[in-house]
Amino acid sequence: MLALMDCTVDIAGNGQEAIDRLAQQAYDVVLMDCQMPVMDGFQATAVIRTRECAAGSQNAPRLPIVAVTAHALRGDRERCLEAGMDDYLCKPFVREELVTVLKRWLSAFERTRDDEAASEPDIDTAPVGETRPAAPAAVISDNLPVALDMAVLESIRRMERNGSPGLMARLADLYQGNTATLLEQLRGAAKLGEREGLRTVAHTLKSSSANVGAMRIQSLCKELETMARAGPVPDAMAYVVAIEQEFALVQVALRGQLAQEHEGR
Repeated sequence: MLALMDCTVDIAGNGQEAIDRLAQQAYDVVLMDCQMPVMDGFQATAVIRTRECAAGSQNAPRLPIVAVTAHALRGDRERCLEAGMDDYLCKPFVREELVTVLKRWLSAFERTRDDEAASEPDIDTAPVGETRPAAPAAVISDNLPVALDMAVLESIRRMERNGSPGLMARLADLYQGNTATLLEQLRGAAKLGEREGLRTVAHTLKSSSANVGAMRIQSLCKELETMARAGPVPDAMAYVVAIEQEFALVQVALRGQLAQEHEGR
């Protein structure tokens, strides 16, 4: 999304790497993932703000930091702002939400071809002041054979049309490879009764699944994460099995979508 809006993007794998990069180079804005290894987003933000206070008025003005999190719980936004972040994006977010945040914090941000496309009515974007409608029940109902949310896939295809050809295939490959690894970790944590492992892996898989439209996996992971946060999860393995079964359906659905794209060329 950022590349299509002509933004130059550097990616840091964890909070420590982020603050190391910021010590070497100036940036216009930071999109700060809240949960990262080595140093999380809250700790990294605290270090950045401490450095700014120590530098005083001699250096650049306050760096805008936007929290990016898969949480949507009451109080999460307040926690991010209290930690020193300036704004908040909840994953998965649509392109228009990202554009709105960038315009809020980057005075030089201009409309691009992707910004123009984002201003068109989006399937899952509600007008200002209205509530975005919930996903259709068919998307998450266990009684229907729907593995992928077509609205999410259409959003990906729109990015392909706006200058990112092959994006669907790249995302599908990345998601399937990462999910196979995450499922191994999730099964291991369930066997050992590791609450933190369950919570962390479920959180990661929840976010990535939503990004490709695998909403039933997202829902299962959200439930598992919430339970692991609250206490022991005696039926954790049942959730792992259900997620694995749903992932098999998602893989079939993704292959079908990619085949349709190939035939349409």
